[in-house]
Amino acid sequence: MDPAFARLYAAYAELDAEDLPLWRRLAHQQGEPILELGCGAGRILLDLARHGFHPLGLDRQWTLLRLAQRRLQRAGHPATRLLQGDMRRFHLDLRCALILVACNTLANLDDRQVLHTLQCIQRHLAPQGLAAFDLPNEPLANARQPWSAQEPLAIFQDPESGHPVQVYARQSPAGPPNAVAVDWVFDELLPDGQVRRHTHQLVYHLRSVDRYRRLLLEAGLPGVTVHGDYDLAPYGPDSPRTILLARPSPAASR
Repeated sequence: MDPAFARLYAAYAELDAEDLPLWRRLAHQQGEPILELGCGAGRILLDLARHGFHPLGLDRQWTLLRLAQRRLQRAGHPATRLLQGDMRRFHLDLRCALILVACNTLANLDDRQVLHTLQCIQRHLAPQGLAAFDLPNEPLANARQPWSAQEPLAIFQDPESGHPVQVYARQSPAGPPNAVAVDWVFDELLPDGQVRRHTHQLVYHLRSVDRYRRLLLEAGLPGVTVHGDYDLAPYGPDSPRTILLARPSPAASR
């Protein structure tokens, strides 16, 4: 991932803090160790550290991990551990009370990759551990019109340069069924009137709750509850999010 895009994408993600109380709630409920997969630039890690937890973050992108490291150091939490690794095949000498995968990250993987990730998660959960996933609501996402690149989704000020940044997204069908490609565009407005454009494409696989249940069951995580928002309200087809909470089976935990 291009470092400039990564920095602006991280700043854009900071505009949304709606999910943070959920992760704090689960951390208080479950205790530690806490592992975030796909931790990115450390938005959730930093919030948990500020509230007294000692989370561990794992991500494939070294560019994002460097951003997380700098942010944690500036905020006075340099001891927060960061690891570069692949969530589909990581091996840690650790059994976690809580493993979280936020921000649609699991939806960036195809079914085979999701299964491998869930199997890794199952192997790293304590017997009473909890895995938490924040995902798009598939019926709602499929009902929406494709995002337009004509109007910005957001406008914010880059915290490093001070330049205004306009965020655009263009959605189109991807190759696999029920997958969409989103071209993210960040236009940085320079003082001389020129525009510096940063782009990156992400593919999102839209799955039903039943499909996720089957994948979780196959991975040894049968104890699943489904919620429709960050307050853990009941799930329905019009829910804004799909929040999955999963626990291992007793046999799989031994």
